[in-house]
Amino acid sequence: MIVLLAEGYGWTGERLARVQPDDLDADTPCEGWRLRDLLDHMLGSLDRLAAAASGEGEAAPPAPVAPVDRLGDDCGRTAFAATRDRALAVWRTPGVMERTCVLPLGTVTGAVVAQVNLAEVVVHGWDVGRATGEDVDIPDELAGPILAFSRQAAAPRRGIAFGPGLAIGDTLGERTVAFLGRKP
Repeated sequence: MIVLLAEGYGWTGERLARVQPDDLDADTPCEGWRLRDLLDHMLGSLDRLAAAASGEGEAAPPAPVAPVDRLGDDCGRTAFAATRDRALAVWRTPGVMERTCVLPLGTVTGAVVAQVNLAEVVVHGWDVGRATGEDVDIPDELAGPILAFSRQAAAPRRGIAFGPGLAIGDTLGERTVAFLGRKP
């Protein structure tokens, strides 16, 4: 799983490297979300998942407060690199996969949090690529595990955390994002 997480962060980092300041107001595949909002959400979510896996606390979204600008002057690249480094350090900690963690979906093992982390970083990487006009598809080695996990975890949360799944897509990556409610 650690290899997949490293690949997922790397793949999304490549998408983020293409983001320019003018792109931040672009629409994303997530209805009603601008790229700026999606990047802020992604960075916050990835930080909370790493905190939950490290035993620092629950990965629940914080109470609404004034917006936080996590993007800085480089469209979030520095913040993403710091988040990636922290998360991968947490995932390399002995015993982390067996640790009990608290997520909004309930108390789960670190292995489940790792799966959520993989889906979060990669699928939002796809969102970033699409928002910047990149014709991007999630590589099969990442899409396969995300789709398998999502079929178990996302289905019960339809309408709460996920939109309706779409039964479309020619590639495994397209079927993965479609299952999670996006139009490939």
